Amino acid sequence: MRRFVLIWILLLLGLSLWGQDYIHRDYYGQGNTSQEAFLALMSQISKAVTFEKPALLETYRADIERATVEQMQNGKILFHLRGTALDAIFQSRQTRAADILREGRKAENDAQRKTYYTWAWYYLCSLPEGHQLPGKNEIRQWLLDHVALSSAPLPVPMTHIEREVSAIRDIIGEVYAAPLEVAVPETRPAQPTQEALPPEREKVSAIDAAMQQGELVNSFKESLDGPASVEPATPRSTPIKTSILLTGSFAPEFVPGIFVNVRKKWGVVVGAQSNFVGVKESYAALSNGSRPDGEGYIWPGGASKIAHFSVTGGASYSFTNYLSAYLAAGYGYRNIYWDDADGQWARIEDLSARGVAVSGGALFGWKYLGVSLGLSTIAFRTLGVTLGLGVHF
Repeated sequence: MRRFVLIWILLLLGLSLWGQDYIHRDYYGQGNTSQEAFLALMSQISKAVTFEKPALLETYRADIERATVEQMQNGKILFHLRGTALDAIFQSRQTRAADILREGRKAENDAQRKTYYTWAWYYLCSLPEGHQLPGKNEIRQWLLDHVALSSAPLPVPMTHIEREVSAIRDIIGEVYAAPLEVAVPETRPAQPTQEALPPEREKVSAIDAAMQQGELVNSFKESLDGPASVEPATPRSTPIKTSILLTGSFAPEFVPGIFVNVRKKWGVVVGAQSNFVGVKESYAALSNGSRPDGEGYIWPGGASKIAHFSVTGGASYSFTNYLSAYLAAGYGYRNIYWDDADGQWARIEDLSARGVAVSGGALFGWKYLGVSLGLSTIAFRTLGVTLGLGVHF
């Protein structure tokens, strides 16, 4: 038994260390207010994600806000963003840039190519390292050869894509000597005119007009007019995670089973194991051949069977998004049967176990993969190592 416990502890330690690679991919920010917590979160992301210019992270602010989970911890507000969610945000813009670039390469004339290449260039400039696409320098050179440099703002009101490109351009303008002129498709309805404004206020006017429609991120206006108040974010509940695993217990014979875990921070677990061996028991006996009922002795016929069954239910606790621990209890038995000279089956009481079944261990879930490792016992007379593998969502 000591050997089994030692193996289980070593495997559990290895699983925990394995999970550290993914734990560090999550980002956290804590503060007394939602604004402080979110700024701390953005600071953590900026330290881990490399941009051509750090300010370009601000172009992702709206998407990050939508993907962030807000919680209370020790009387403070905690913002949590999963690393996989941040990767998905970057991947979404990378896909959009690739789509625009592909359409530009299929353009029939320079006018169409100018439109697509201009938008593609802005998007490519805003991608972090690790999500870059080839062709940015090639596109910029084409634009320099075919488009006059200008700092003129985009028309107002702007479409959704133009508002995002405008916000990106405002920051990219600090990276390059002058932003490129964004071409507007000729097929788009004419835009309303506006009074001429001093050059230093044109960009502010464009952003103000877009913000009146409630769709532009506050951070871009803050970079021009100074800090603006941030409304507390609407609390978001922790997502429910589910793991469904097929398990195998070595007790020491192999016993298949199923394990289900549904959780947030706390959760519930249900498990069942059986080797599907059925035996018609005629009487009980001891391993020394005697019978507890005093009816004499068993004359073994030489065959034996083991019937194993258990069902448990309990609770789980999540230490991180990837690593949880569980403890469950229920009922089970592991009966050993010998046949006698008459073909009847006797349950060997001193070798069998029946009563309270207890199981506990760790559960690791990443993306769609779930893995469990634990120990199980019946009436504290048996000890088995249980491994599980299945889906996690």
